[in-house]
Amino acid sequence: MTAYYTMSVEKPLPWPVKVDGPYKEMMVESLIRNDLPANAVDTTFNNASEILTQCPDPSDQNTVSRKGLMIGKVQSGKTSNFLSLIALSFDNGYKLAIVIGGVTNDLVKQNTDSIRDYFDNNKPGANTVILSSSDKDDISSEIVKQHIKNDKRVILVLLKSANRLEGAESLFDDTYLNSLPVLIIDDEGDQATPNTKVKKGGQSSTYQAAMNLAKHINRVCFISVTATPQANFLISVFDELSPDFGKLITPGEGYCGLDVFHGTDQDRYIRRIEDEEKNDLLEEGTPESFYRSLSDFFVGAAILRSRGDEKKHSMLVHPSQRVTDHDTVGMKINSILRRWKTLAESYSPEQLDTSFLTLRKRFQKSYEDFKTTCDGLLPYELLEPLIVKCIARECGPRCWICNSQQDEMKQGRDFDLNIYVGGNLLQRGMVVKGLTVTYIPRCAKTITTTDTTEQRARWFGYRSDYLDVCRVYMTIKVQSEYYDIRKDDEDLWRTISNALDRGVTFKEIPRILKNSNDSLTPTRKNIVSTCKVSISEGWRQSNCVIKDPAVIEHNLEISTAYQQETHPILTSFSSNNTQNHAVALSRLLSNVRNDFLDKLWLSDESNINEAVLNDLYTIFEKSNVDPLVDVVWMRNDIGEERGPKENDGFVQLLQGTNAKDPDDRDKYLGDRDIRFSPDNQNLILQIHRMRLRGEPNNEHIVLALYISDYYIKKITPLIENEDEHEHSTEQE
Repeated sequence: MTAYYTMSVEKPLPWPVKVDGPYKEMMVESLIRNDLPANAVDTTFNNASEILTQCPDPSDQNTVSRKGLMIGKVQSGKTSNFLSLIALSFDNGYKLAIVIGGVTNDLVKQNTDSIRDYFDNNKPGANTVILSSSDKDDISSEIVKQHIKNDKRVILVLLKSANRLEGAESLFDDTYLNSLPVLIIDDEGDQATPNTKVKKGGQSSTYQAAMNLAKHINRVCFISVTATPQANFLISVFDELSPDFGKLITPGEGYCGLDVFHGTDQDRYIRRIEDEEKNDLLEEGTPESFYRSLSDFFVGAAILRSRGDEKKHSMLVHPSQRVTDHDTVGMKINSILRRWKTLAESYSPEQLDTSFLTLRKRFQKSYEDFKTTCDGLLPYELLEPLIVKCIARECGPRCWICNSQQDEMKQGRDFDLNIYVGGNLLQRGMVVKGLTVTYIPRCAKTITTTDTTEQRARWFGYRSDYLDVCRVYMTIKVQSEYYDIRKDDEDLWRTISNALDRGVTFKEIPRILKNSNDSLTPTRKNIVSTCKVSISEGWRQSNCVIKDPAVIEHNLEISTAYQQETHPILTSFSSNNTQNHAVALSRLLSNVRNDFLDKLWLSDESNINEAVLNDLYTIFEKSNVDPLVDVVWMRNDIGEERGPKENDGFVQLLQGTNAKDPDDRDKYLGDRDIRFSPDNQNLILQIHRMRLRGEPNNEHIVLALYISDYYIKKITPLIENEDEHEHSTEQE
């Protein structure tokens, strides 16, 4: 009966998706050409098929709008997944797709290049036109319509800005284009699209433009694609961007992410930047840890070359978000590179410069470190000429700055080894090919967000072939943050996966996130309001009822049926037999939920309602705890009567004691003091058949729930403040 999870749009019936066609064949060949294994290709299209069934059926002319969320992992190849979805949609009658390709022209350009690479149009019947705002293509209704009437499929790649999205909206003033089903892909859908003015009751310009575009199209599916879905997941289910469905996209074989770099084996790949040197790169001097990282880069590259790996490889330095800092760091790196290149170019094993001997010591330290992760290394004396060659000939003459003021990433195309320096431009969306060494002294001074921090992890990706030469330099604080992010990320995936497996719709999943690190908050506060849900030892009781006769009858039937199923034992709690309760001991909460609680209709205004119970279930599920519950039908033979209050409320539900002496069993100790399990371990669910005075013919089913201290202690890994027993949660 709760309105909290009411669907905002009608769910279309599943429709039969054709799983083959020229666009799929073209995409399969493109994926294989880009080194995606055959089993991963199959998985990609299985995911695409599941998502497409949630989108409007192109053969159905009825107006329908859907919002979806595609959740992947950072640097896991989400682009290939949404492009496969577009290809499959083209085989099934869609003719137009829009990709909102990023917040910068560089990101849009990168997406456009990827799309053109994959949609190569070499297959018969596969004929795609890609129009991009980054290339300043003519994206007019006349042009788009003519291409489609010529039996071509059209992909529009747009900058994520209000102006570009508003321009796209005007396309659908054309009645022909507005008669078509449209697929909209919002890449990095947690960035810029969510409403940043929700607390002020307004709408941010990009959010408003994106939602207006979706509303302007009669049949559309708007799919947000992200590896950090905290914002999309936590926004109000009544928000226009809130997804109606979601799909978890598991990375393919060879992916190295949080589990690999920040799991139990994290010390294999993480190297320390000491706190006292974390700012040195931005100030006077150069920290020793940076020299080590640079040495690791060249020694690691030489190891790869010794194995026959001639691919491009990179080093990333992420010192700060400030453009001026990038210039400062860039000058330091260039100064070091010039010295090292000079020594490398004059290298002669027979006659070594004394300065090179100092450099050799650095290389030998890196070599010894790589022994901890690499098998079958060449002896150092055989590897050294390759190290020198990597520095002198393969590495670019300087590092490349990538930020909002200058983007020199293209400069690296002509060199096999490159060093990139940047901040926000490199922390989301941009692909740093062949990344082996990352140096990231950047450390937030105050609380930062989980999604932003996770997006900085450009060292994630399909790196299993050269994982043993990968190194990430960071402070212990940042390392701790990523370790905790891994646990919380696993928890979020498990929450969504378990809910979807149970058939729960995406809007019905409780908006609770585990937050393991006090220096992190899941997402930006201007997007999502957060609160804590308290769970403490003691009683929680209903305080109002629904007076609808249908609800009263339904709940009474559910309670009676559950009582008949459990066969409780009728027990007297006073010698004069005035307090007789029916008791069913030690039932699993999951069974009580499935067999009874989920079937009740509860008032949204009550202290025990569907949202509260869902929060409780989620907290226990996240702790891998299924509590035992003693279920009690209170005063089973006579029911009970309470005085009414305004707003469908009633006076105190739980009956108190009338015994001054606890040993006086002729009297009643009170509803709160009933216990059954040893050491009061079990939860207690009291079911009251309550009549309101003045309404003698109506018996409401009213609940009271006791949470024991025993189970509170079971969930302490999720509790932020153990003294107050508060579970840290995030929800709208």
